[in-house]
Amino acid sequence: AAAQAAAWLAGGGLPDPEAGLKWGYMEGATDYLFEEREPSPGVAYVRLVPVLRAEPTGHDLIDELLREPRSWRWDGHGESMDWWPAVLPSHREVVAVNYLPHLLYQWNHAGVYPPYLEALCQADGPVGDATAIALAYFLSTDAERGVPLLLRMAARGDLPAAAVGRQLTHLIRRAGHQTRPVVAALAVAAREGAYEQVWEILRAMLPGLLPGEGERPNVTHTEAVTLAADVATWAKAGGEVPATVSAYAMSKRTSRFARECRRLRTQLT
Repeated sequence: AAAQAAAWLAGGGLPDPEAGLKWGYMEGATDYLFEEREPSPGVAYVRLVPVLRAEPTGHDLIDELLREPRSWRWDGHGESMDWWPAVLPSHREVVAVNYLPHLLYQWNHAGVYPPYLEALCQADGPVGDATAIALAYFLSTDAERGVPLLLRMAARGDLPAAAVGRQLTHLIRRAGHQTRPVVAALAVAAREGAYEQVWEILRAMLPGLLPGEGERPNVTHTEAVTLAADVATWAKAGGEVPATVSAYAMSKRTSRFARECRRLRTQLT
């Protein structure tokens, strides 16, 4: 078996599988994906659906490592997750996919802890939505540990900033995470020097985060746009202005939210 594995590695080893996630939820007794339909009001249980598709290698034990995880966990499932980064150190997105069933609901079960994400930061290979949501989760729930990991990935040049921004918005909109701790964590990261990466995160966040039809801006929306205007200025950013920002910037409103929208629009244009 060792000789077969060595020959396989010498021939190029494992190509990068398709890896990522989808957001799902249960309504009644039926599972749905957000991309299929939006949940009814009051649906509380959302979940992360792992996506992992790899070409069979012909080696049973290797193929077992690349099997798509179930989106549901059970008793005893996940007790040895700290081994994953050592098993696949060159395919960290695959490792992150295997963390997904354990990420959102960690009480009374095996969970995903900051050292696991630290190991992902030290590993290699492509990063995508699965790695991004692990980082987004800790930025939202444990900024003291999450911000240094963001800075480390930014320094290495492998931070999936736009994916982190999208997943932060999903955590807020779909999983009930609070906006203010996220904005505070991103502000710390920007002041520590990662303002270009924080701008990319915020640029991906704002379209889904800012008030939509029938919603009114609140203080957290104002704080988010204020931080976006600051870091966009520091990064000398330009480009497309989010529709909500543009609408408020062109209005005659005098609220602080509207003023910060104007400041952001001015920087981007």
